[in-house]
Amino acid sequence: MSLWLDGVRVEYAHSIQVEDRMSAVGGGSCVIPAVAPEALALGAVVEVREFGVTTHVAQVVSIERESVSGGEEGGDEWRYGLLSIAHELTRALVLPDRGFVVVEGGPFDGFTLGSTPAGDVRVFSSVSTWVDRGSWPTAANLGPVWDRVDDVEGYPRLDTPRIGPSSIAEGDRWQVAIEAEVAAGHHDLFVVLPPGNTADVWVDGALAVRVEGDSERTRRARVEFSGGEHTFVVDVEVGAGAAESWVALDLFPAWPTRDMLTPILSTSTSWGYLAPGVARPKWTPGAVVARLFAEAQARGGLLDWTLGFDGVEDSAGHAWDEADQISIPCGVSVVEALAKLTDAWVEWGTAPTTNGGRHLLCFQAPAAGGVGRGEASGVELAYGAASDAPLLSMRHSVDEPTVSTVFGRWAGGWYELPFGITPRREGFLSLPQVDDGVAVFWDAAGTAGALSQARRAAEGVMIRLTEGVEIGVGDTITAPDIDMAAASWRVLGRAVSTDEDGNGRLTLTLGVMRDTLEQRTDRVLRRTIGTLDGQAEGAIASSPDVIESRTSSVAGFTFSIGGGTTIAGDRGSPERPRQLVLLTHLEVECDVAGVSGSTSVAVELNGSPIGSATLPSGDEFARAQLDPPVVVTVLDWLNVETVSAGGHQGVSVRLVGVAAAE
Repeated sequence: MSLWLDGVRVEYAHSIQVEDRMSAVGGGSCVIPAVAPEALALGAVVEVREFGVTTHVAQVVSIERESVSGGEEGGDEWRYGLLSIAHELTRALVLPDRGFVVVEGGPFDGFTLGSTPAGDVRVFSSVSTWVDRGSWPTAANLGPVWDRVDDVEGYPRLDTPRIGPSSIAEGDRWQVAIEAEVAAGHHDLFVVLPPGNTADVWVDGALAVRVEGDSERTRRARVEFSGGEHTFVVDVEVGAGAAESWVALDLFPAWPTRDMLTPILSTSTSWGYLAPGVARPKWTPGAVVARLFAEAQARGGLLDWTLGFDGVEDSAGHAWDEADQISIPCGVSVVEALAKLTDAWVEWGTAPTTNGGRHLLCFQAPAAGGVGRGEASGVELAYGAASDAPLLSMRHSVDEPTVSTVFGRWAGGWYELPFGITPRREGFLSLPQVDDGVAVFWDAAGTAGALSQARRAAEGVMIRLTEGVEIGVGDTITAPDIDMAAASWRVLGRAVSTDEDGNGRLTLTLGVMRDTLEQRTDRVLRRTIGTLDGQAEGAIASSPDVIESRTSSVAGFTFSIGGGTTIAGDRGSPERPRQLVLLTHLEVECDVAGVSGSTSVAVELNGSPIGSATLPSGDEFARAQLDPPVVVTVLDWLNVETVSAGGHQGVSVRLVGVAAAE
């Protein structure tokens, strides 16, 4: 293994050994012969690489000197204790503002923001972790781990080659369009540009960052992606003194910025700072579970995590310290996670949140009003008097991103769910309502009351959208809130089981509705543009986070006008692959210049105006830039109208852009 600091290999006289390969739950240590350099001071962030692939991002948390070889001078070893910040599943957790998050075994199990303790500000954890709010933006010994795109190895990347024209002159402008399928969530977009160039980078029609090439060459922008296909557009202007002109893009999954973490770390939520001299704020393990799983799911999968109970308060304000920690392995459902918590004799209740939802509360002793303990095995949690109300949760499959599983549990009878929460990040604790005002019921036969174990096992339990309407295998659930990317789900399977206490469990597996062959064929036809000239360049290799990307070359199409012209689009065929087109300029040209005034034309694409251009009196050529550029995936028709005529003859219009290849 090797050790890297800020993307640069740390070289020593002898190789570095990382003992007992670092795990996601703990840390490790490395033994380095000879004298330790200052770069590896306490708090330094390093990468641990194996065969060129970064397996961990770690923080130096201890330094010890050991005498070896009989204590000969220069023979000492320095042992560096490394605390795992990120491993191969979590990618990098280093924040762009030079703070960082230490994850002890999984997402959000303890936070370390900064370098060394400042003011003894502590966040709950079974292991001492710290929050240094004062030095967050400029923590000592910490620089951005990803300063240079070329130095990063082993992570999913957009990773385009250098794209640019073969020859340049001062004042030239050129564009490139790249289409990529990106996983949902925040990503860091890196733009590399040689000195003397300026570029505007657009993502889905919105300006993401403006880059001026200098000695560092690299700029970064934080962009939130909804998931699916996204379009990156770079508009480059060649400046004075530029020896070359090209651009390269890279994309990495981003971890929380300070703004993103504020709702989690704010004292107004269930998380809180434990500052010296300040009363311990209440925090709720139920909300912790919801956020842990929601944040993990938002980043592509569940991870191992450990939950400690330092700083818990009950409803009477009594502190509960040094509670046993609970380790929960990767891939379990929220139901199973909460079962571990209840098995540890943690009492639960619910309380409304400010946004109209509900979260779970933890108490050391029964609170006033008689909220009782959910003593039944599993996850029979206390909801006031209805201690046997069902708990619902959802788990997404990492291997099959279009499939989710809904879990439910009940103790006889049927109940209207006590949740009014809109899923989004907290949605993994409840099945959302299918439509506004339509409650979801659990029932075995459409009747209330206790049901025998045999009857439950024989008849099963259905989701009921309204009384009398059952949903079974093969039916469709329209539930936009289950997943923002899918409005309709098909029930792929259901299973009913019971435990030794007679409590039942229903598991529904929901899959995204698939298009029929005819729908897919029609979509291919509609998304194909066949009226372009120009040759597209090669495609970029895919990865888990950047599934598909395309580079582009200059293309365009020309047509003549005469008062009003409509050009029908060629949708191509299944044999001719779809092309993405980025229109950047509108050019107007004539054979004979008019002298009686200017001639203006306006262009509509698929019914929407995209721009206009004007030929001044006496001129034969005019060019107008489309601002912002127009992304075209389907060309149904183009319409050109002469807004004003000034006597120009033989007028033709050319739309210029770039076309991306599959």
